[in-house]
Amino acid sequence: MAIKSHKDLKVWKKSMELGSEVYSLTRDFSKEETCGITSQIRRPVISIPANIAEGAGRSSKKECIQFLFISLGSLGELETLLIIANNLKLIKNISALDEKVATIRQMLIGLINSLKKEIEYFYVIDMHKLPVTHHPSLLNKHVVRKTQILPSI
Repeated sequence: MAIKSHKDLKVWKKSMELGSEVYSLTRDFSKEETCGITSQIRRPVISIPANIAEGAGRSSKKECIQFLFISLGSLGELETLLIIANNLKLIKNISALDEKVATIRQMLIGLINSLKKEIEYFYVIDMHKLPVTHHPSLLNKHVVRKTQILPSI
């Protein structure tokens, strides 16, 4: 999967929508919470799309995956803070936000798994048909890309 821009990613778009919604929601929190839970909730909701964008801009899929995992961690942090805010009666109905968080989590995991599959390596070898000189124990770290298939011998 070639990522042209982070703006092309549905998960980035969804996380941006969630960010706008959470910012609007926290505007209604009391002024005494501005330096407390309000700022704590706003940090991870900004971090989610920012890390998706940074990962998409990296030169390798492995680096991209690393930043997607950071986004996933920020999503977990946000979810926890929203639960705390709900328990403190700062948020009246958390179910809509829960659904959005769950959707974004699912999308992030799907993107991570998709990118992982693209960089996996494995052997495509039928042990019984190989001459002794091509036996895997003699190949010594020669790995075949997933897109390459060894011809039948």
